[in-house]
Amino acid sequence: DHDLASFVAIGSATVSEDGSSITSDLGAGVIKAGWHCGGNPNTTGSAGTCPTCKKCQGASCVPVAGTPACDDKDGCTANDRCQNGACKGDPIRLNSVEAGVSGERRVSAKSASGKIDECPLPRNPSFSFSAATQQENCVPRYNWTFGDGTSSTVQNPTHEFRAVGTYQVSLVVQCEGCAIQQKSDSVSIQVEEGRTYSSIEADYRTMATNARFIGWDVAAGNLEHFLGASGNPLVLNSGWLLGYGAITDAVAVNQGRFIDNNLAPTIAGLAPGQSVQVVDHWDRQISTNPFSGEIFYASGSSTLTSTGTFTISKAADGTVTVTGTVVHDWRDPYDWHDGLTAPIPGFGNVPDADANCLVAAGRAKTFNMTSSWQQRVNSAPGGGGYTWSN
Repeated sequence: DHDLASFVAIGSATVSEDGSSITSDLGAGVIKAGWHCGGNPNTTGSAGTCPTCKKCQGASCVPVAGTPACDDKDGCTANDRCQNGACKGDPIRLNSVEAGVSGERRVSAKSASGKIDECPLPRNPSFSFSAATQQENCVPRYNWTFGDGTSSTVQNPTHEFRAVGTYQVSLVVQCEGCAIQQKSDSVSIQVEEGRTYSSIEADYRTMATNARFIGWDVAAGNLEHFLGASGNPLVLNSGWLLGYGAITDAVAVNQGRFIDNNLAPTIAGLAPGQSVQVVDHWDRQISTNPFSGEIFYASGSSTLTSTGTFTISKAADGTVTVTGTVVHDWRDPYDWHDGLTAPIPGFGNVPDADANCLVAAGRAKTFNMTSSWQQRVNSAPGGGGYTWSN
């Protein structure tokens, strides 16, 4: 009823056969006047509706039950859900961003003739970048710019620089759909000129000369043999090796293994009047460091294999006699390992990669170092242990 500005329920009605009219039935009158969820209508406008997270109950809008999903129309919230008749979401926050980088910060050079004479290979160094974030409800979007006109949207990209220089690499992280949640970080990359084969070889020959100057003839000889590129094995003097605690400690360890694991158990099981022969070997890894002296620069890490042959006899009175020999074989490949460095006086920390570049170019060659010596073993009189003599 537009005059009343309200809808009026008048009861049942009958529709004409042609459908052109509807007539209230006899006895039908006004049953109830009213409006759905919002009171009576105005003469203009549209019917009222309940907002998100509310439902119609009688003439009123009331909160919906539970916490169904909804959309609060705010791009900086997530997990939107109905709460007490209102649509609310958890705030999106980007708390911190950190850019990281790893890689060999060098680019190689060319000789004056234009022919490639470079180290390390390949010519263009590759860097691995990483983006770490601390965030809440954020779907991060990454944007790296590398300072050379290129960019990436990968979280942890790898990038190759093609020229010497300093590059400011920037990272901007923004939460998807929420532009105000944005943070940035940057790292500086210094790409240096690579070293040439010729300059590396010259430095190594100077190192050998300096070693001889301070009396480190073995270390100097090994380096010169490497640069000679013959690849022939080299036998080191056993007396020189035994002048270092790292070697004598390894010998003592293997001697103890023979006593504890070969001699003692055999003696315990030997019957009076019985004699047996025992043969076995033990390996010991040897490690050195710059404080070990010349042996660190001459060898590094090596292996000692001790092979023992023993005759063990027990007399009728229970007296035990042990005689035998132990051959000590020391070995170490004179090689290099990318990623490692060694402190060289006057040259700083020199990377093993330099030596491997010379090998790759055929200007040096790795080789095997060996040494061997023998010891006599006898049981001491009166059961007082064992004597080991060279």
